[in-house]
Formats: sequence, C-alpha cells, structure tokens
Amino acid sequence: MEDKHPQTQAKPPATMQEAFAGSHPLKQMLAQTLEDLGGQEFLNGWAEEYPTEYVRIMIGFMPDHTPAAQKQEPGMHLHLHPGLQAGPLDRGPVVATQEGDSDSGH
Repeated sequence: MEDKHPQTQAKPPATMQEAFAGSHPLKQMLAQTLEDLGGQEFLNGWAEEYPTEYVRIMIGFMPDHTPAAQKQEPGMHLHLHPGLQAGPLDRGPVVATQEGDSDSGH
C-alpha cells in the first residue's frame, strides 16, 4: 500500500540550542552546558571513558517508537470476538469497548 503521507527528512539542528529551542528552560540550559563543555567531542571522550554508563543513559533518552495501537495501559484487557456466542458459563452483559470489539463487563 502506498503511503499517502510521505515523511520528509528534516534538516538536523546545527547546535544544541537550536535543537532545544522552545523546550523547557532547563533543557535549554543543559544544552548550553553541553556545548560549553565541547559538544560532540566532549560526549565522545566521556563515552570512551565510561562506555557502560554512556550507553545506559543514551538508551534512556531514545524515543519510544512503539505504535500507539500497541501501547496498553497497565492492567488486563479482555477482547472477545464479536461473533462469539455466549455460553452457559457467561454471566452479565457484554459491553462494547472503544475499539468496537466486545468486552466482558467484569
């Protein structure tokens, strides 16, 4: 299927300040501090000296690209096929969920 909304490549920001423009002031201050320390060269040196800590922190900063449809709130979600007929062990009403599937009211 053809993508009706092709994604264009955004130009990467030239500086950390540009990357965090419009963000919370604390993020802007951290970006300025990183630039003052040497930017990419500083991070490279720090990563070489503390590789395990660097990887742990960078993984924590990675955005979550899980599609919203796959994210679920904590708890148990029971989705019943709409064509499933009630049996002798079923009690109570069957309630439709937001997705349009049938969901037990228990």
